[in-house]
Amino acid sequence: MAQEKINELITAYIDGEITDPTKVNDIKDRIEKDNNLKFDFQVQRLMKSIVADRFKIQPTPKKVRRKVLGKINPSKNFLTAFFSRRLS
Repeated sequence: MAQEKINELITAYIDGEITDPTKVNDIKDRIEKDNNLKFDFQVQRLMKSIVADRFKIQPTPKKVRRKVLGKINPSKNFLTAFFSRRLS
């Protein structure tokens, strides 16, 4: 299997995206048998842990949320005015 594909599988395994027990066991075996893969696995797992600890998901402030929603979902008055001008 190509190295790039194996690295993608390791990333998916760390992220919990692989649910097939056969694939999980295959990846674990590959990691245990190959020191380079083991190192890559440990680095990726460590980085995921650091990112999860440092960057917590925060709710969007209400003011920002209203502004964004206003931009993507304009009020009914805006739509009425816009279409009445286009139809005239």
